[in-house]
Amino acid sequence: MTEILNELSETVYIADTETYELLFLNTAGRKFFSIDSDYKGKKCYEVLQHKTEPCPFCTNSKLSANHVCEWEIFNPVANRYYLLKDKLINWNGDKLVRMEIALDITDIQNKQAEIEKASQMEQFIRESLRLLHRSKSLQENIDDLLAALGNFLQAERTYIFDIDIVNKYTSNTYEWCAPGITAEIDNLQQVPLTAINRWIPFFMRNEYVYIEDIENIKHLAVEEYEVLARQGIRSLVVVPLMTEQGELMGYIGVDNPSIGFSPQSIDVLYRALSFFLVSILTKNMIEKELKDMSFKDMLTGLQNSNKFTCDLKIIQKNHTKEVGIAYVDMNGLKEINDTFGHEKGNEALRTIAQRLSQVFRRENLYRIGGDEFVIICTDIPQKVFDEKIQSLTNIATWKNPQSIAIGHLWFKQITDINEHLKDTDALMYANKKKYYQECGKIPRRTISAVS
Repeated sequence: MTEILNELSETVYIADTETYELLFLNTAGRKFFSIDSDYKGKKCYEVLQHKTEPCPFCTNSKLSANHVCEWEIFNPVANRYYLLKDKLINWNGDKLVRMEIALDITDIQNKQAEIEKASQMEQFIRESLRLLHRSKSLQENIDDLLAALGNFLQAERTYIFDIDIVNKYTSNTYEWCAPGITAEIDNLQQVPLTAINRWIPFFMRNEYVYIEDIENIKHLAVEEYEVLARQGIRSLVVVPLMTEQGELMGYIGVDNPSIGFSPQSIDVLYRALSFFLVSILTKNMIEKELKDMSFKDMLTGLQNSNKFTCDLKIIQKNHTKEVGIAYVDMNGLKEINDTFGHEKGNEALRTIAQRLSQVFRRENLYRIGGDEFVIICTDIPQKVFDEKIQSLTNIATWKNPQSIAIGHLWFKQITDINEHLKDTDALMYANKKKYYQECGKIPRRTISAVS
């Protein structure tokens, strides 16, 4: 029988069920475990499992001479998966002993594992698509996606970075951290692109970068290594966010993932996530641009009457405190248009908008009509507001060839925003009336203000 067993390509051994003494190990087994012919007397668990005592999973108590006991196991010594067939047989007519045939099923197990991972990946990709298209805010959707990705890969941190090619820096815009991991987003704003110079060529080819161990790049890319090491990163995967037009928007990354996937499955996962994210971010940018356009005065670049109306509702609803309001009206626009043409009139309006922007932030400025502007400053002390109005008066008087009329009021707390606007508007028209009464006596570029 031993001659037949030695012909088999599978490992076969025979052992005493009481003493665990190895009675026979076929040629294939001796070759695989690098055992010479002097194996007799050794224990099966010593030779096959490198253990010092019987294996806790030993099936001796389950064996029978009437049927085969079939089971699967991973052998750490061989680093292989086996389908084991055990049975009690009569050995040399003496007594019943254990015979085991080990069929190597590693390739089958690996294939099954790959199929299972592919199935998990497919489910995760579908879940990612669902998360990004919920009726929640973009911030919430991306935050939940990064959390799902981090948990799926058992990672410590997942994130998205924007890339500004013109100004040559990259900034962390979204981040998820596992429990106990310190957030890095505040420390990773406007990081010089030199820190990731090595990644850019990969990104431009729409390829991901995988660093299995950052110690491997310690001398290859010093700045990159230092940036990663400071964050406690040991390994990472970063994937470009590339538009269909070939524009590099940024990248998505995973730090210290614990679950390994094949390069093929990783590629599928990240290409899908990249596509989803680019689509949703591009859509959000377009919507934001359209919204900005609907709130922006195309001639001056200031906020328009639509934004003015929206902001008034918010100010009234919140009963905002310490609010300064000013109406500004250009004098003589009709005369400029009639004498020099509408282009000159438009140029004058743009100049006024520029002067207003020198004193006030643009989010405080609105063009609500042809030659009418409104300034609304919230949470501003009266002294500060009055000083800004005086600065505007000085700038207009000394440098601005156009004349403007101003009416302004400061309110400790908003009670009725519409009434406050009417009162302020009335002051502006009183100032404008005074200008026209005196325009024949005072140079046209002089400006006065009524408080």
